[in-house]
Amino acid sequence: MAKIILIYGSQREGREGINVAEFLKSQLGQRGHDVSLIDPLEYDLKLDVPITYKKELTQKEKQLKDLFEQAEGFLICTAEYNHSYPGALKNILDNFYSEYDFKPSAICSYSTGVFGGVRAAVSLREPLAALGTVSIPMSLNIPSIGENFKSASTQNQKVIENTGKFLDQFEWYIKALKEARN
Repeated sequence: MAKIILIYGSQREGREGINVAEFLKSQLGQRGHDVSLIDPLEYDLKLDVPITYKKELTQKEKQLKDLFEQAEGFLICTAEYNHSYPGALKNILDNFYSEYDFKPSAICSYSTGVFGGVRAAVSLREPLAALGTVSIPMSLNIPSIGENFKSASTQNQKVIENTGKFLDQFEWYIKALKEARN
């Protein structure tokens, strides 16, 4: 069992991607992992000093910092907005630095179109590398989100199959990097 942070990046009203985040949380939970879903609507993170550098933290900031420090992997669930990822996601990511060091990250992207947010997934790899997290080679890209996720589950067998492969690879990296860190 690993401690995993699942970062959801959208703040928009009527956001459909929260269903994907809840689905991933459920899938990881069924695999025995301790998953904390970080939703930007639950945290009022400012754009000033990153949490990792603050001398005094609010109770929510302290809780978030502790979760990030204890995490063994980060799963990012992102929408694709104008060929990239949302600003709310970037803000969450930029609040931490050393907490990511030598830990794996996995990217799940989604969109209303047929490409499943692949451009957002690709554009996330560079900042994740700069933060010190190793993004796994596979990404999970979910097209036509409104059709595939009306709730926190899907009937699309291809999405279910790809999710299994994606999480298998993520777990491999969690185990390998944990061993290397020890």
